[in-house]
Amino acid sequence: MSQKRQLHLTINGNSYLVEVADLHASPLVVKVNGKAYTVVVNEQSTVNSQQSTINDEPFTIHHSQFTIHNSITAPMPGNIIRIAVKPGDRVSVGQVLCYLEAMKMENGIRSPRDGVIERVVVGEGTAVAHGDTLFTYK
Repeated sequence: MSQKRQLHLTINGNSYLVEVADLHASPLVVKVNGKAYTVVVNEQSTVNSQQSTINDEPFTIHHSQFTIHNSITAPMPGNIIRIAVKPGDRVSVGQVLCYLEAMKMENGIRSPRDGVIERVVVGEGTAVAHGDTLFTYK
């Protein structure tokens, strides 16, 4: 079982308090100074899922090693059966945005971060492939 970690990062000369619930998750859901983001750690990064012994000491990492996603993609192929948000809606991390049916199971697609929905790319009844964009954030 993983425990929440707090890291003090310096990115491009700016200090951030980063909370990571599970260092082995991919993508990572992190809170940066209290705001939630989905983060993908690039393979060439010095911080990756293989390093589970990061301590609470400050260290420096370059901004180019992180990708912060402004869209939500389908985690698997399936059909969108219900959409729970519309453009302009403010959403919270963990809030259900839509339901995707895959292999006769209904899966709630949740927001990985706080934000405002800019665009709903799919509609109810839309068939999606793994990685298709479902929503974008402002």
